[in-house]
Amino acid sequence: MINSTVVLSDNAILLDLTHYRHNLIEGSMDPSKTRISSNNILYVGGYNSNNYSTIQKAIKDAQKGDTIFVYEYSSPYNENIVIDKSVVLIGENTETTIIDGQYQSSTVIVSADNITIKNFTIQNSAHNQNDAGLIINSDGNLVQNVILINNEHGVRFEYSRNSIFLENKIENNNQNSIFISESSNLYIYENTIKNSNTGIDINKGATYNEIYANSIQNMEKGIFLFSSSHNSIYWNIISNSVYAIYLDEANENEIYNENVISDNMNGIFLVNSFSNKIYDENLIKDNEFGVIIESSFNNDVNENIIRNNDYGVLLNKSFQNDIYWNQITENHKGIYIQYSYQNEIYLNNIINNYQTGLFIELSTFTKIFYNNFIENYISASFIIDFLSFNMWKKNYWDDWSGNGVYRIPGNIIDFDTDVWYNYDFKPKDSLYDL
Repeated sequence: MINSTVVLSDNAILLDLTHYRHNLIEGSMDPSKTRISSNNILYVGGYNSNNYSTIQKAIKDAQKGDTIFVYEYSSPYNENIVIDKSVVLIGENTETTIIDGQYQSSTVIVSADNITIKNFTIQNSAHNQNDAGLIINSDGNLVQNVILINNEHGVRFEYSRNSIFLENKIENNNQNSIFISESSNLYIYENTIKNSNTGIDINKGATYNEIYANSIQNMEKGIFLFSSSHNSIYWNIISNSVYAIYLDEANENEIYNENVISDNMNGIFLVNSFSNKIYDENLIKDNEFGVIIESSFNNDVNENIIRNNDYGVLLNKSFQNDIYWNQITENHKGIYIQYSYQNEIYLNNIINNYQTGLFIELSTFTKIFYNNFIENYISASFIIDFLSFNMWKKNYWDDWSGNGVYRIPGNIIDFDTDVWYNYDFKPKDSLYDL
């Protein structure tokens, strides 16, 4: 968070940037070093008749490094702005210093590098497919304390690098609150995002972006990654959405470090994706589906708290995924695996799930090792078509008699028997410390 104080006189502006959390690339991204203009200050609006009447006229006359201060008195500024110089653009008050695009085109377009925009409401872009309240096609920019409302997209980053977008409110936009394409090393954090189709859309060619400490709610998709890789998602709170986090053809991304994903239809959904990691105490609770992995492979789900969902973890048509070191508790179905193969389930606490701790349907070569099964209505069960080659080894079962093997009851399709069994031949006689 950056705490800013603005002190104005006829020829001076002081920005006291007292606290900056992120040490960004090469030092040039530190607003305390690069965002404060010691050059000219141009004033827009207000009571002085010598001030500019429009923001665009001030930009036209500005030189690189100048500051443009916009008064709230003459708001709204009904104009569509192109910022093609490295300037600092600051509004007097976020809620009352308004740039209104009047549905004509995108409201603000940033085409030069190293631009700062602070303390504005940006609204009413046109509603064509690619219009937005704010479009950023350049590098090294800072956008802070801005409201983006009633636009087609809130903000679009395209071919942009090394920019910061923080402490903004993005609400009631038609498509995406934040759209990122062919961009890298963006830092999107501490934003409040509500009531759009998609909260943050990380699209084709978007790599090495950090999305953290955002509050996202009331979306079709909270965070959507499509054909993008090496992005980091952490410390976010996502609720009341159809999909909290949705990955499609997205690879080698990380979802970690205490994301809170609650009260959604689907928590984290992966489809056609590989080598992603979901780990480090994400809290995934009170969703219909906690984690869904579909037609995907080589993903890791570990050290998460997955609680009170209809399905804790669901694997469908997926292979070579690892589910380990999780707390899977109080779901209707803890882990459900169907039409999948060569997945590994190990070192999980599978506790107090209301229907079954683990269910395997028509899946083969599953390894279930070293888990604690405690106080589930049914510890584990399966349906197979004939030979499953699933392996159960050294799990702790709270309902094991203590003698011999542990039998896992199930069924074989079209086989003339009521119950078939898999076996854990070496059940653990005491709890694992997980």
